[in-house]
Amino acid sequence: MMIFSLLSALYARAFGSSNYEAGLTIAPTSDGGFIVAGQTYGVGAGDYDIVVIKMSPVGTAQWIRTYGGPGWEAPGAIITTTDGGYAVAGGTGSWGAGSYDALVFKLNSDGSVAWARVFGGSSYEMLYDIIQVSDGYAVCGYTSSIGSGESDFLLLKLGTNGALSWGRVFGSIYDETSFGVAQTPDGGYAVVGETEVSGTDWDALAVKYTSTGTFGWARRISAGTMPERACEVIPVAGDSLAIGGFTLNSGTGYYMFWFFKMSGTGSLGWGRAYGGGNTTYCYDMVSSGDGGFLLGGETRASGAGGFDYGFMKINSAGTLQWARTWGTTSADDGYHIALGTDGIGMTGWTYGIGPGGGDILILKTDLNGNYPACVQSWSPSTISPTMSSASQTGGSSWTPTNSAVSLTTTSPNWTPTDACVPVEASEEQTRPQGIICVSGAKKLIFISDREAELRVYSVDGSLAFSKRIRHGENDVQLAPGVYIWKAGPWVGRAILR
Repeated sequence: MMIFSLLSALYARAFGSSNYEAGLTIAPTSDGGFIVAGQTYGVGAGDYDIVVIKMSPVGTAQWIRTYGGPGWEAPGAIITTTDGGYAVAGGTGSWGAGSYDALVFKLNSDGSVAWARVFGGSSYEMLYDIIQVSDGYAVCGYTSSIGSGESDFLLLKLGTNGALSWGRVFGSIYDETSFGVAQTPDGGYAVVGETEVSGTDWDALAVKYTSTGTFGWARRISAGTMPERACEVIPVAGDSLAIGGFTLNSGTGYYMFWFFKMSGTGSLGWGRAYGGGNTTYCYDMVSSGDGGFLLGGETRASGAGGFDYGFMKINSAGTLQWARTWGTTSADDGYHIALGTDGIGMTGWTYGIGPGGGDILILKTDLNGNYPACVQSWSPSTISPTMSSASQTGGSSWTPTNSAVSLTTTSPNWTPTDACVPVEASEEQTRPQGIICVSGAKKLIFISDREAELRVYSVDGSLAFSKRIRHGENDVQLAPGVYIWKAGPWVGRAILR
């Protein structure tokens, strides 16, 4: 019989109050867990506050904190920093020079605040991504206080304590918003997002800056006359940029996950889109650690009902390797994804379980996206859209008003709700060597790497079930009880509650 380690666990847990909560960003932590940031209403210092949850490797909440002021706050991104703490970028309506300002704050490993700063002008600012670099941080989002149009790309370079080094804006006479930033091998910055072309069409936009903020190039990328958005950028080998987002398929009228590559000098490469059958949005992309990529978001094309979490793995050539969904029969909006040491984490919000009108849902699968009796396999189609790019000009320097602020912190006592029965994860996170059995909801799940004759016996020795199981997952519906099972040379004991 296969022996399991207790190194980690698979889980799908909802956290929240009786009001509203949403998970908006997730990152892996050095201890094998995850850090999640979201938004909560009526729990912290003001109406909407930022909430951060530190998850252990086995899925328990080690601490939960809210951060905010008397007004509105929301996070756009959270990262683990090299000192074992965390950095959060987002927006605030509690302080600053205008309606809403950009907010960046640093947390110690226990969730206490090291520093917090706001940046803005007379109108609106919001941040959606943050990265740590050798001498501080780079953050991106949008500003409508200055620039060429209604809103423009915003890139800020900060020092190690959050002090402003320089700021840049880029845009047209229309709307632009940046969602992803990365440091390139030359020490510069690549920023991606969307730009308005007309009232009904948006294109992806990529902008390159040097390490000191000097403008390099900008390209508008289109996959037709339909809307596109770039959500994340990752530098890859060969001085290339891998970019993830979504595009509208003109043939079906449905949005699809979108992945494409550009050179470091802005030349457009190839692209792929994944989806079909209904709308699918990609909001995040991370490296899978083997040269490929994990894309995460939400889909109506597969799953249990309404929008479900949707995530997939592609290789460096854009070939789809697997895709999964999770959800309830209500709306479940997946948002950001993270690669942990022994599994994949994803966060968003659910209306299907939990105590309130929307709760933070944190999902952890194994490294292949599997979670027996919890996630479903998904088979999206792949297309190669015809893409084009056009050079863009514009942009300027900007020094926003900036100041230190003191965040109010609270510690809500939330009891998590399990969306799926938690499962101990094997030390071997790939395909099982043989046959294993996992207890699900009113069923046993046998995961096998071969075909085999399965026999399940009650404790009195009577035969309760018999069939030939196939390669993969096999569900066996049984009444609650204790069972002994045998399949080939493998024997095990299972309890079904």
